[in-house]
Parts: sequence; C-alpha cells; structure tokens
Amino acid sequence: FYDSVECLRKKAATRGAEWLDTETLLESALQEAGKGHQDTATQLLMKAHLQAARALEQADREAQAWKHRVIR
Repeated sequence: FYDSVECLRKKAATRGAEWLDTETLLESALQEAGKGHQDTATQLLMKAHLQAARALEQADREAQAWKHRVIR
C-alpha cells in the first residue's frame, strides 16, 4: 500500500499539486511501522493516500478552471 501512495504523491508533486504534509505522513507511517505500530501506520497511510488523491483531483480541476477566470 505504501508504494501505491508514494506513486500518487509523486504524480501530484510532478504536477505541482502535492499537499504540504503528505510526504511527512508517509515518513511517519514508515517510522510507526518500524516500531510495530501497524494500526497507526495504516491510518497515516490512509490519510496520505487521501491527500495525494485529492491533490490530483484538485490539479485536474485547476487545469480547466483557470480558463473561466481569464478576463476576455
């Protein structure tokens, strides 16, 4: 699951849309997993996944929305 979340995060970062604490959440998830706190690690991964997915959705919306904001 970590790899898929990291992939989403990288996609968002490539598009300039990564949210500020997504990478920190992923790092914290790895630390928690290393300590054996799987439930906490999973919760952090789920939050990071949600942020990365929302960041991509936001990037998609903004890719179109700017056209409506241009003064003609």
